[in-house]
Amino acid sequence: MKNTTITKNLKLIHGAFILLIAIFFIYENRRFYLLTPEALGKYIDVKWVIVSHIFFGSLALLSGPFLLWEYFRNRFLKTHRLLGKVYVIAILISGLGALYLTFTTGLEVNLPYSFALQIQILVWLISTGFAYWAVRKRKMVQHKEWMARSYIVTLAFLAQAMLFKMPFIIALGFAEFFPTVVWLSWSVPLFLYQFDLSRQQKK
Repeated sequence: MKNTTITKNLKLIHGAFILLIAIFFIYENRRFYLLTPEALGKYIDVKWVIVSHIFFGSLALLSGPFLLWEYFRNRFLKTHRLLGKVYVIAILISGLGALYLTFTTGLEVNLPYSFALQIQILVWLISTGFAYWAVRKRKMVQHKEWMARSYIVTLAFLAQAMLFKMPFIIALGFAEFFPTVVWLSWSVPLFLYQFDLSRQQKK
């Protein structure tokens, strides 16, 4: 009983920490909503795409912790379902916008950069699609697992933004090192999640 309580508290702390980082990230990117050439830079010609990507991606970031919080789901089931629909729609719009950007501003950087993002976005859309499919089929265990995978990829965008503020990574060069950061930001966390899931199922 004590271990269960500790685990629940740790999950709550982790969720709150992620939520705070997401809020800070959203605040840091508020300049894009100014829609000025100075704020948008290279995105000026695709301003509505980048703004919709950021706005709906922010919705996904903020709603994820609540959707994965078991107490919230059990206590507010109707709100959970509504928030789940918001999450799916937000990722669909943000993901398609991001995919469009990889074929425009992304290719201006280089092909490896664009390709790395395209794969991540496809994984993001597909994992979210499987989560939605599972809940529609009342496969709740699979739904929970796919939701976790979807949110891991959602957080990868946040991780990338944080990593490229670090001086030692900036020194390696954005165009040269960013594709590697993209691959690592979602593939490693997904592997660790799947490893932990397999370990728990063997108990």
